[in-house]
Amino acid sequence: RVGFGLASSLMETGYHVAASGGEPSETSTIFYHEKRFELVSSARGLAVADLKFLQADAPTLRVACIRAEVPPSIDLQKLLNHEAKALVVVADCLPIGGAEIL
Repeated sequence: RVGFGLASSLMETGYHVAASGGEPSETSTIFYHEKRFELVSSARGLAVADLKFLQADAPTLRVACIRAEVPPSIDLQKLLNHEAKALVVVADCLPIGGAEIL
């Protein structure tokens, strides 16, 4: 329920949900602020979104919040080979032996 409270607080201050995905108990969500970004596209069922800065001639960012798994549950090559000028990835690598940071 902590995540729900945080999401509600963000939405009250002008943030919108760009994309979310994952198991109900561990959903990954990407938020963006309407005064800084425009949502260009998002992937259904995945926490992947393309966001464009509202400034003229600004680049598009591909933002992904993923959980590493073996075998992979998503096509990483398709995710990474995109037209966006920049890529931001947050990855939970604990399931494949990554370190947990406290």
